Amino acid sequence: MRLSITAKFNLVFLAIFAVGFAVAGVTSHELLERNAKEEVLGDARILMEAANAVRTYTQTQITPLLAAQMKTQFLPQSVPSYSAAENLDMMRKRFPEYAYKDATLNPTNPRDRAADWEVDVVQRLRDAPETAEFVGERDTPVGRTLYIARPIQIRNEACLACHSTIEAAPRTMVDAYGPNNGFGWRMNEVLPSREVLERIAAAYPIEPLEASAPGETAQRWRYLDGGGEVGVISSVTRAFCHECNRARLSTEGKLFLCLFASRGHDLRALLRGRRGDGRPWSDDEIAAALDLIWSGRDDRYSALRAAHAGMPASGERRVEMHYIGG
Repeated sequence: MRLSITAKFNLVFLAIFAVGFAVAGVTSHELLERNAKEEVLGDARILMEAANAVRTYTQTQITPLLAAQMKTQFLPQSVPSYSAAENLDMMRKRFPEYAYKDATLNPTNPRDRAADWEVDVVQRLRDAPETAEFVGERDTPVGRTLYIARPIQIRNEACLACHSTIEAAPRTMVDAYGPNNGFGWRMNEVLPSREVLERIAAAYPIEPLEASAPGETAQRWRYLDGGGEVGVISSVTRAFCHECNRARLSTEGKLFLCLFASRGHDLRALLRGRRGDGRPWSDDEIAAALDLIWSGRDDRYSALRAAHAGMPASGERRVEMHYIGG
């Protein structure tokens, strides 16, 4: 069967049209998707700027007005991040497809604690402090979700009034949220030990050393020129509770198993006490008691910090380092 020139031309034209139509469809889809993504990101940035405006307004206008009342009753409306979250929650009634969260690793309010995937984003922003904004996508039960993240850095010392130490924080806030979370913040956040070592290595080449003893808290590094060693204790970014082999005895005879423990075990009563038959406890019995105390310890503060989120305040204070030593 021979096709006429007209039929051949029509077939070629149809093939070209089909290919062009497919290419145009793919291009249009990508263009529409890109435009939709940029539109969503644009709206999200507006919402984030609105949240920042609420933060600033709360910090400069609302918090000073509520300062007197905060002495007798904690008012979350005085907290900039709380006001921003509440404001955006109201906006979600009209824009339910958007969500906002001040995700942090060590928040005062448990609802701000970063989820697993948010922890990765926070760490990424920490590892690249020059990053002003990070955009990504993730799969969720409702489909593919677009998110935008910006670092939260403490640049105003007024914020540290509630987040530096328990002693400096308003007592009513500690009573409301407890003493276990939301403290230890610093201006411009914590500098990870990894970054400290990178800065040292840039000027003085170093190499890691093996631990000199079990339970050593510091990671040690040796200068390649033989000029000595340097060690870092990463209690914030690398908790070493599972390796800790230290217990501390106070002058009152109380045994503390952690620098952040709220109570100790009374060894003086054990050493001076007597059994039912009037005999003192033997060395082996005292050693067995110490072994039982140590094996049952649960006050690994740094490692268990997340597990204590939202627990009510017990009224107990953590022991201070100057009291039991480092």
